[in-house]
Parts: sequence; C-alpha cells; structure tokens
Amino acid sequence: MKKYKWVGMVTLVIGILLLIALFTFAVPCTAAEGEKPMKCYWTHQAMKGIAMVVGGIGIGQILQKYFVGIKALAWANLLVSILGIALVTFLIGTCMKEQMICNLYLKPTGLIVMGINAIMSMIVLLMKDQSPSYID
Repeated sequence: MKKYKWVGMVTLVIGILLLIALFTFAVPCTAAEGEKPMKCYWTHQAMKGIAMVVGGIGIGQILQKYFVGIKALAWANLLVSILGIALVTFLIGTCMKEQMICNLYLKPTGLIVMGINAIMSMIVLLMKDQSPSYID
C-alpha cells in the first residue's frame, strides 16, 4: 500500500458508514399521507448527497499520485464536513420537538460523523510531506 493511501481509505469508509447509517437507523420523521414532508426529510436527503461526495473525495484521494493533491482534496473534504454540520444544525435543521426520531438519531449521527471527518481532514492538512512530490 502506498504511503498516504490510508487517508483516502479512511475518508471512503467514513462516507460509506454515513450512507449506511442514513439508510438504516438515522432516518427522518414520517409525514402523514397527503402532508408535505417535514424539514428533517430534506436534511436527510441532503446528507445522503454529502455522504456520496465524501466517498467520492475518498476515492479521489486513493487515486491521487501527489501528496499536494491529497491535501487539496482534504481541503474539499473539510469544507464538505462543515457544510454537513451546517445542514443538520441551522441551514435546514431537524424538527422542533426534541423527542422526534430525527433529533434522536439523524442529527447526532450527522454531527458526530461530520465532526470526525473534519478532524481527520485537519490532521491531513497539518501533515508534512515526507516523500518527494511523487508518491511511490
């Protein structure tokens, strides 16, 4: 395995785990027949897209040959993580009642996974390149 390929592997795993969580237990509230969906439904849909983008960034980091490219994708990953945190808190948000399923599972899952992703991206951005510009 290449020297910095673990960065992409971790990012890809985070994206896949978030996507699995969104399809299994971190689900939105259900709306009654004929009613329009609550805002947690739209947060859930947006977080699915965020998870796919994180997975795509991970694949890009795995395929990257230069450390500077891995760092550039880490910047993108950090910005996507901040967007994910903003989506579940104030951009779209979740339901107002704290006992709703979206506040019990969707919001904490999004905050924890995106927080871990942001911390991992910051660690990569602080790493020094120990090899020549080309990763062997």
